[in-house]
Amino acid sequence: GQLKFESVGTAPVQLVSFDTLAAPFSISANPCPVGIVAPVGGGCSPNPCQAGTLAVGESCTVDITLSSPVRTTRATLWRFNWTGGSLGAQRSEVTINGTVLARSLSVSPTSVDAGTLPISQTASNKVTTTVTITNTGEVPVAVQQIRTVYTLSGPAVLQTVRNPPWLLAADPCSGTTLKPKESCSYTVVFAPYIAGTFPASFDIKSDVGT
Repeated sequence: GQLKFESVGTAPVQLVSFDTLAAPFSISANPCPVGIVAPVGGGCSPNPCQAGTLAVGESCTVDITLSSPVRTTRATLWRFNWTGGSLGAQRSEVTINGTVLARSLSVSPTSVDAGTLPISQTASNKVTTTVTITNTGEVPVAVQQIRTVYTLSGPAVLQTVRNPPWLLAADPCSGTTLKPKESCSYTVVFAPYIAGTFPASFDIKSDVGT
């Protein structure tokens, strides 16, 4: 969110200093003015209002972020020092509130056991499974990609290159955004062409993580 400081009196106001903003709140990095080179690590000034003077009617804005891996509602007091006209040194505070909504996905089933199959290239010697992804959070979640990850050794490694035993047969989920309670399903097929054990996972990359 944004916090705006504005001089509404009859004399300029100088924002002298700000206390450290309590975690999990933080000041977002601000872009540099044209012609100014950013220092290592981010924006030019995390707080563009710091040590600034506001003419009557002038304002400055601070971008504030609330970060949390889980749903949370927080509030904090942010204190700052300023001077203006004949008032002398002043210390004020502003209450900052924020809520982080839950962001999560569920996958069902969470594991697939294809069992033991004879080595064959016929359609009957395949195991097909449908996996459903559901947005169980409170905000939309983007599903970027679903990919197959193998942990293999020996001849099985060559098998995954020439004829992958696990196939992502249908994937309408990648590149979509799921609204809360919305689902999509993808299909995986197990069809080995040589003898062996083929453990694998289907990693789902999304806004929530992988």
